Amino acid sequence: MLLMDEPLTGVDLVAARTIAAVIDQEKAAGRTVVFTTHDLDDAARADNVLLLATRQVAFGPPSEVLSAGPLREAFGGNVLHLDDGGVVLDDPHHGHGH
Repeated sequence: MLLMDEPLTGVDLVAARTIAAVIDQEKAAGRTVVFTTHDLDDAARADNVLLLATRQVAFGPPSEVLSAGPLREAFGGNVLHLDDGGVVLDDPHHGHGH
């Protein structure tokens, strides 16, 4: 099992690609990879996503968890709904003082 805390945050492009390749290799080898992220694109690559907002909001496939309903519940009015059905977080720090 590989556990990582925001492995792609604050790194340059080369490092991010290297880390992403390691994650993909570990998954392909059948190992469990667990990582935290605030980046919805990174979360969308996962097999399952746990969405937290002080408590568990949703758990499951990214297509379900990273949809408008759970994101609205987690981020409140900071979710913008696009015409193509996509969603964007207006405030990625969600008031946590980052």
